[in-house]
Amino acid sequence: MVARIGAVVVGFAIIKLLRPEELGLFLGTQALVFAGCGLCDLGLSHGYRMMVSRTHALRERLLGPTLAVQAAALLIYFVGLAAYLGMAGRLTPSVALVALGALAAQWLALPNIDLKIFARFGKSGLLTLLPMVALAGAALFCALSDQRFEALALGYAIGMVTSATVGIRFVGLEAVHLRFDREYLALVRTSLPFFFSILAYRFSQHWGLSYVLVTQGETAAGVVALPLKLYQLPLVITIATTSVTLPMFHRIAQTATSQRFGAVLGRLIRPLWALGGAAAGVYALCPEVIVGFLASSEYTASVPLVRVVAVAVLFRVLTVPAENTLESHDLQWIRLAGQVAGTVMLVVGVISLLPQYGVISLTYALLGMDLFFFLWCWGFSALRLGRALPYGVHLRASCAFAISLGLAFACGWGGVLRAGYFVACYFALLTAFRVWTVQDALDALRARS
Repeated sequence: MVARIGAVVVGFAIIKLLRPEELGLFLGTQALVFAGCGLCDLGLSHGYRMMVSRTHALRERLLGPTLAVQAAALLIYFVGLAAYLGMAGRLTPSVALVALGALAAQWLALPNIDLKIFARFGKSGLLTLLPMVALAGAALFCALSDQRFEALALGYAIGMVTSATVGIRFVGLEAVHLRFDREYLALVRTSLPFFFSILAYRFSQHWGLSYVLVTQGETAAGVVALPLKLYQLPLVITIATTSVTLPMFHRIAQTATSQRFGAVLGRLIRPLWALGGAAAGVYALCPEVIVGFLASSEYTASVPLVRVVAVAVLFRVLTVPAENTLESHDLQWIRLAGQVAGTVMLVVGVISLLPQYGVISLTYALLGMDLFFFLWCWGFSALRLGRALPYGVHLRASCAFAISLGLAFACGWGGVLRAGYFVACYFALLTAFRVWTVQDALDALRARS
């Protein structure tokens, strides 16, 4: 978690160093890579995590072929992206270096998952820190150079390629076989829903910025990049927290009762609701202060976008426990259907609204997608675990959702009125959603027995 937060902090330092057009070119190029890099992962990393978490002996058969397939996919994607940028007249050496560094960073996912499964947390922590250190070195190189964008691109590419190389060495390939057999076909089948899910998620998170870069130019992309970075900060913390617990979720879902799973899930829900509410509150109440602190006066156009992003952050963070529930019970296709539908909503919204309303339409489309996905995931999760939860849980969860909708409207108002409504709604939200703790689950079990 420290490494992910550090990377976001370094990202804010880069925002402070670069002009909007330079920032738009750097982050927009990254977005072009990230929007389609689900094609490089192919969902194999998450399928590997699910299968090897349950049967450790499968590591020797699955790790080598998966690394080879992902390396080939990364190479093909880089060549295709370079060809597209060349035909669009946007390919320069610096842009190519940014794309190379972004693709190299994607190769760290599988080694990190492997290290966590086998409890090699020291190396996993170091591997998680390396990209942050590489990005910090690139930012320092940028600050010391007169040609800041070019220096940043070079340092970023060198640091990320080095990190990917170290990651491969950490996993140790001596006992790994490069053989495609029946077990690997099972991995491919297991990975299919993850592949489409990751593709939809990455596309929805990064396509908007890349579309703004292509259609509106570098300056507009730089203006919208700052709110999107703020949007990603609580998500980074959330994903870093839940990724460690996912192997345990898979085991419990396979071997324990629904009541036990609900108890474990309860340990995760309360801090995530608190995190989502706190982040949304700060963003909604202090956008001018945040933008003024993190960036120069050239980014004042980002302030209205931060207010909209505040509500999107709330719903996105609150969706994570429901996503974990669906994945742990082998209901990835349900989550995928929601992601695809939300992504279609985002694309249609941005394409139709951007020419008329400008870049703020991207944040409104993002909010609509996150609200829809929130309803989708929690609805199906409640159906899956409904019998294991007491009636009071459903009642209080419904109240909490109604309050969060009120919070969304409150964040749209201005001045002191907005602040007062936010504080009232936030504390009511935390009070209403005091559910799914370990004690709640134990009380339900005692009542049944």
